[in-house]
Amino acid sequence: EGAAVAVEAARPSVAAGEAAVGGSGGGQRALSALPAGLKVCTRNGRLMVSSGNADLDDVIGGGIETGCIFLLEEDVNCSYYECFIRYFLAEGIYTGQHVAYVADSHAVPPQEFVTQRIPRQYAQGAEKAMEQQVRMEQQENDGKMKIAWRYEEKVAKGRRAQRKMFCSTYELSSNTTLDSEQRARAHAVAVDALEGDETCAASMYTALYRRIAALIAENGAKGECASVLRIVIRSLGSPLFCSFFDSTRDYERSLVRFLNTLRMRVARECERGNHVAVVVTAPVHLPTLSAGAWALVRGAAHYVCAVETFNGARQERVSPAFAEYSGMFHVRRLPVHHTLVPFSPETLDYVFTRKKRKLTIEVFHLPPEISRTGDQGSQEQKGV
Repeated sequence: EGAAVAVEAARPSVAAGEAAVGGSGGGQRALSALPAGLKVCTRNGRLMVSSGNADLDDVIGGGIETGCIFLLEEDVNCSYYECFIRYFLAEGIYTGQHVAYVADSHAVPPQEFVTQRIPRQYAQGAEKAMEQQVRMEQQENDGKMKIAWRYEEKVAKGRRAQRKMFCSTYELSSNTTLDSEQRARAHAVAVDALEGDETCAASMYTALYRRIAALIAENGAKGECASVLRIVIRSLGSPLFCSFFDSTRDYERSLVRFLNTLRMRVARECERGNHVAVVVTAPVHLPTLSAGAWALVRGAAHYVCAVETFNGARQERVSPAFAEYSGMFHVRRLPVHHTLVPFSPETLDYVFTRKKRKLTIEVFHLPPEISRTGDQGSQEQKGV
């Protein structure tokens, strides 16, 4: 009985879940009140957004919980972490959510990245093919318009199902062109253009926090309708992140204070119906901050994952078993909220492959040739 009472106490109430999504009826009404691109986590009743990559969603427990910070440690020799940023932004654009991209303007201007680097959705090609088929049927069957109407109805149903889909599939090799409505929901923040004292890191991070807070307020919930905002902060803590950089204790303190303040703000906004999910990438391999400062940065995030690539590494350091993979994907930390049975991934170290069109994450398995060689070697040792 004591264990049952503890489980019931740890489980969030249905009324709280309905209040979070803006509903007041039964479970079906609460689910119907969810904004597009949100789902309820079955373990703790919290709302989740998709990362844009189905494999990553499976690895971290179904998606990214709103009100949380996802820290992705950047890879050393390549920019595979950028694929995850594009996935995350694309999922928000196609589901009707607001997205904000925060970065410096040295490589690619943030406004150009958030409007011209969004990958194309796979379903778009199928939808265009269906529309072409409808036109052909209309031309060939002028007297049998019912057939064309059926196809048009099928296209409309496909579009409605596409909007309700939690995680779509995107093609990294080609970018899409955003329409005016999508551009209005895509926000860009150039860190080097913020109004602040360039000789004071605390002033720069204060200006950045105020800009993010203004975005949350502008795109917040209107009345009873909940809102969703996705925020990406790229290369936090790098020398190019802001015009002033000094690896002093004051700068490290300002960076950690900024992350902790942002963490409390997004958690508080979720209680008001403003569901915010933040993805932060950090070059932890650079000696710009001390090891203790990077540890505090990891401690301020709810999710911590790392990307490790094989490109550029020494050949003797890379095993032949990883020849067909692009790198490793490590899971450092996952959140535990309002549950006695948290999500436990199959393993903490995965492998990923960057193909022409997509990036896949999977559990590592030895190739048949290497596994067979290992079996033969063990049998020879047993024979000896």
